[in-house]
Amino acid sequence: MLTLLTAAWLSAMPIAPLNPIAEDTLPAVNLHFTLGVTTPNHVVHMGPELSAKWEILATHPLVIRAAFDYQYNSVKLKEFPDSHLHQGTLSLCALYYRGTNRLTGYIGAGPILRFGHFSFADAVTDSLATNHAIVNVDLKTAAGYRIVLGLRYRQVYSLEVGVTEIRSHIQYSRRINEASYSTFGKPSKLTAFRVTVGYLFTLKDIW
Repeated sequence: MLTLLTAAWLSAMPIAPLNPIAEDTLPAVNLHFTLGVTTPNHVVHMGPELSAKWEILATHPLVIRAAFDYQYNSVKLKEFPDSHLHQGTLSLCALYYRGTNRLTGYIGAGPILRFGHFSFADAVTDSLATNHAIVNVDLKTAAGYRIVLGLRYRQVYSLEVGVTEIRSHIQYSRRINEASYSTFGKPSKLTAFRVTVGYLFTLKDIW
């Protein structure tokens, strides 16, 4: 599916502008805010995502982006009813763009670092402690990668889709006795598809 999306996106990109210098160079530095949704996976349901991105034009047509994303999802695991997962993502991405100052298409990829924290209902916390001697559950920090496809209109408005691939572990801490604890993990695949809309603030027009 990603291959079909990429082919369709590239074929629909705007043709080369009449004046490449004036029309085909993005601002040097942008601050990019986005709001969107992420698809469910085997750990969480669909939920919202907020992002702040710092983008620098390295050289035409390459943009380097550093970003922080925050996701809030309800947990779908049966052992954690009425609970939520807060996730933060740090990412670095290289974007290749084509188009004009009216409509620009871009594609990119890069590494990410994901961390998270579970927010349990009181009944879940009590049940884990009483029935399983589990005193803490958390999401292990893990690395992965992201692929993005996007459109920008008049260098200000953005529409972006992306795929995030990451494999982490849900970590459990169990009390053995008064003085000792054990830790074990359960593999968790956090792959998700996301769609976002955004707005860009130009911080610097040219270098």
